[in-house]
Amino acid sequence: MFMMKCGRTVYKTLPHLGIPNGIAQNGDTLFHTIDPFEFTDQQNQSITNKNLEGCIYVANFFFATCPDVCPRMNANLQRVYDRYKDHPKVKFISHSVDPEHDVPEILFKYANNLKVDHKKWYFVTGNRDSIYNLAQRSYYIRATEGDAKPISFIHDETLVLVDQNRYIRARFDGLAPEKMDELIDAIQLLLTEMKSTDRNDKQK
Repeated sequence: MFMMKCGRTVYKTLPHLGIPNGIAQNGDTLFHTIDPFEFTDQQNQSITNKNLEGCIYVANFFFATCPDVCPRMNANLQRVYDRYKDHPKVKFISHSVDPEHDVPEILFKYANNLKVDHKKWYFVTGNRDSIYNLAQRSYYIRATEGDAKPISFIHDETLVLVDQNRYIRARFDGLAPEKMDELIDAIQLLLTEMKSTDRNDKQK
């Protein structure tokens, strides 16, 4: 549920997005989850879904040589990062759609230019098919090569908010600065939800 306030969407609860995977034996809905993955980050370290386990995170897709769209998107996302850079339960992951060029050394420089914590915001590269499949099948994001030469990639500018259970909870236009306030609020809502769930689990 959400309400509009001065043109800004204010969320009260966040839905589970994506096609449900079915129904559990206890009758609960099995929501769509992000598939397991393994890539390499800017520090040449293996990054899997385990690195994000128990965390809320924002995912997007980009490439380091992008001249316009990606810098704008990641600059917007950096404001969200700055808001939560000291929170241990919030992380960020950016997947390169040009993994052959965007090797760890390139990604390390890219991350340094944004002045981010390398353990907080992962910039990952890896097998091209694996990255594209994860984008399309898990995040519902377009990621493919374009027809223009010498460099052309097609990908959404969407920022995907994922909760600690790997459920997609919201999607935001990464090129819209005003949407970053909504993303900041949505993350806080999930943190509150997580805290409430942990409290209830301890009382059982």
